[in-house]
Amino acid sequence: MFMGTIMGEADGQPRWLHPWFTFWIHIQHPRVNFFVDLVAVVETLIAIALILGFARKVTYISAALFSLVVWATAEGFGGPYTMGASDIGTAIIYAVVFLNLLAISYYAGPARYSVDYYLERRFSWWWKVAELRRPETSQLVDDRASEKKVPQPA
Repeated sequence: MFMGTIMGEADGQPRWLHPWFTFWIHIQHPRVNFFVDLVAVVETLIAIALILGFARKVTYISAALFSLVVWATAEGFGGPYTMGASDIGTAIIYAVVFLNLLAISYYAGPARYSVDYYLERRFSWWWKVAELRRPETSQLVDDRASEKKVPQPA
């Protein structure tokens, strides 16, 4: 099924793209099970990192690149290129979404409800993995220290 999808996408492509698909078919064909498992593991790791907010910068960039590879191979660049075809494929849309998440994280700064937020407070270098720009130290202030104590009635 996996190789059938890639080989099927190669059939409807322009002649100048055939070397690209031949390259991927020759790499994957002898090790189909490895590539099936690899894709499943990568997609699972992306999902877990997104849910937890772990290594957001690296995750968004890696996921966008992975989506582009899927779009350029298994989805055949959104082909077939025939009159009236309008489906560009889903993987390219995922790539755009991941790049938008990267832009949003740049403007929003550290996400308070993410694993990265707590790792940045513990390890000063973690922002390089999680953020596009260095967060201000006031953004990583311990929540307990910033809470105001409310006096209790006597």
